[in-house]
Order: sequence, then C-alpha cells, then structure tokens
Amino acid sequence: MRQRLSNIRHQIGLVRNFARGYREFRQTGKSPEYGYASMRELFWRTNGRSNDLCALLLSALSPRLRVHDGGGIFADFDDLSIARVVRDIRSNGYHVFDQRLPKELCEQLALFATTVPCRPLIANSSRLTGIEFKYGDPTVFDGGNPRYARCDFDEQKVLETLAVQQILSDPSLLKISTLYLRCTPAITGVEMWWSTASLKEPSSEAAQLYHFDMDWIKFLKFFVYLTDVTPSTGPHCFVAGSHRRKPAALLRDGRFHDRELERHYAPERFVEITGPRGTIIAADTRGFHKGKPLETGNRLIFQVEFAVNLFGCPRGLIEVNEGFTPRFIDLMDRYPSVYPHFVRRCSGLPSAAN
Repeated sequence: MRQRLSNIRHQIGLVRNFARGYREFRQTGKSPEYGYASMRELFWRTNGRSNDLCALLLSALSPRLRVHDGGGIFADFDDLSIARVVRDIRSNGYHVFDQRLPKELCEQLALFATTVPCRPLIANSSRLTGIEFKYGDPTVFDGGNPRYARCDFDEQKVLETLAVQQILSDPSLLKISTLYLRCTPAITGVEMWWSTASLKEPSSEAAQLYHFDMDWIKFLKFFVYLTDVTPSTGPHCFVAGSHRRKPAALLRDGRFHDRELERHYAPERFVEITGPRGTIIAADTRGFHKGKPLETGNRLIFQVEFAVNLFGCPRGLIEVNEGFTPRFIDLMDRYPSVYPHFVRRCSGLPSAAN
C-alpha cells in the first residue's frame, strides 16, 4: 500500500513537471529538459496513454494542414490511397510503399554520402568495459575502416541538398503525416547515416537492439533505403502492432534483447523489411524496432520525422541559407508550422515569386 501511494505521488509529480514544461515551451518555443524527461517517463508508466491523451487534445485544438495537390514521389496517390496507408500504419505500426524514391534522387544522396564528411562512431576495445564507442573527427566515408560502427551526417548539410528539400516538400508525405497525426505536422528533423558490418555483437549505440522512440508527443518517421538492403545488410526490423499498448513486463525506457521480446510477441509479429535502393517505409517508432546488425557490406539510410509539434527532445535551429531553393523557401513561408525550426539568417534570400 505504501509503495502504491509513493508511485501515485511520483506520477502526480511527473504530470506537474510535464505541464510546467509544456507551458514553458508554449511561452519560449523551447522544451526544458525536465519537461521532456517527464514526458518520456509518463509514456512508459502509463503505457502510452498520457501521450495519446495529449495528442488527442492537440488534434482537437490544432487545424489540419491543407496541402496543395501536385507531383512528387507519390504523384499517383489520391486521398483513398493515402487513407489506406494511414490505416495500415494505425494497425501494424508501419507501411512499406510500392513506390520508390526516384533513381535520380537516390543518386544525388549517394553522391553526397560518398563525398561529404560524416562523423564516425568508432568502436574501441577495452579490458575493463569491453567495447567503448566515441565519435571521431569528420571524415569522408569509404567503407573500408572496420572500426566505424556507424557514420552520421550533419543535419544542416543534409538539408542543404536539393534531393532532401524535394523529399521534405513532397505533398503526399505531408498529407500522410497530417492524416496520421490528425493535425498540422511539424518536421522535427532529418538524419542520414551509414551502418557497417564492423561489429560482431549488436550495439545499443548503433540502434541495433530493440527499443521504442519517445522524443515527441506523437510522431511519424519515413525511412528511405539508399542502398539495396537484404537480410544480411541491416534490414529495419519492426514488431507489428507494438506501437499500441505493450506488455507490462516491457514497460521501461531502455534497450531490449530479441529473446525478451520473443517471450511476449508471436513469431509472425517480427518483421524484417528488405528492399532495393529507393525503398520507402513509414513507421510509428513508438513500436519496438531496431536496425539488424550487418553481416556484410554497408547500408545507407535517410530518415525524416514529423510530429505534432516540437515539444520534446531539445534541438537546435536550421539555418535557411543560400543552399535552400526558392521553391523550398516559398513552402516554408506558406506553411511555417511545418518548418518551425527553420530560421532565415539572411533577409535577402530569394523566394519563388522572384
């Protein structure tokens, strides 16, 4: 009884800190660390119900984005096709598209990934702690260094590429995110990274153990394979349906080994998503997921994330500079709530009307 009362008091304190942190976010546009930490803990303590309630309130109070029709990656998508995708995500937690990222965009991103420096996550052996990881100095990825577990690209540099700006302004992605989140989506960030076959054991640092994400109140991620992905070259793994309620034994913030999840989910729920270069996946990564450790080769992947707003993981601003096209800047001006952390540093940047 005493322990139960203590837990209730603790959760009340979490709710207060979350509310105070969200109020501060509304006033300043920045998420305080204590508010973010409270949100994360409330998520697993309430089995996601706290986030579901907040997302429901935000969807009721926030208008939905009216996205222009037009071309893009899914030029042939109509409202019925988009609704089917969203139903699939709501049911399973993920959707693999039949359409692929166009070849020319894949080639642009692959050229970027082999010519622009990235930060390698280096694995070092230690007698006391086993394998230790640290980020090294930026270097151009050549696929040949066996100590590099993963190589991450600078978000600012990634966003300055024409290919990524085309992806972020794609009307179908915006429509899918709007319908799934039930409000105007905010782009919270993009990532692009190489994964290698350098590790003999799965690495938590390289996201190769099962986990669930909880950086925002509600969110949706799109992944794009920029290399062919086979069962031996690091497929994205997802436990179907685990984005909803989870077994009580799995309610904690951390990493999970396969055998622990296998005690609670049927074998058919474990999905390995393979596919050729250009494969696109949408996923609610509140569900259990991981990148399968590579047995051979290297994998290049791109990710963009949409959320209900920027409350959550503290993040920096993106400078909109000469690397951004007039079309992208025009979209940013038309839909400012979609690009909330994109900031112009130069007032002389062109617009699409010029």
